Amino acid sequence: MFNIRHDHYLHSDGQDQTVALLKQLLTGQGKLMATLDDLKAADVAEDAKIDALIQAHKDLKAAVADLTAQVAAAAQDPAKIQELVDAANAKAAAIDAELAAVVSPPVVEPVPVDNP
Repeated sequence: MFNIRHDHYLHSDGQDQTVALLKQLLTGQGKLMATLDDLKAADVAEDAKIDALIQAHKDLKAAVADLTAQVAAAAQDPAKIQELVDAANAKAAAIDAELAAVVSPPVVEPVPVDNP
């Protein structure tokens, strides 16, 4: 009769290193996913700013049309014309402030990633 024996030996030297590398990869992936989530949030915030600027442009266009009509109606009243000019200047200053916030957003610091 024949006896066949098949033995398996697991060497833990390489296995420990492999487990450590896998843990490191999972940690890095978690940090990368957090960075991607931050990027998505920043993109949503930028979209909101762009939408606000588009709406401000539409509002400004309507305000200019209204101002043109008011200037035509108040052509003989200098005090009324000055009031309209002051209102237009205030609106322009508000738009400049909005544009400044969009053109120079706050700087976001990158998330550090641990390298082995």
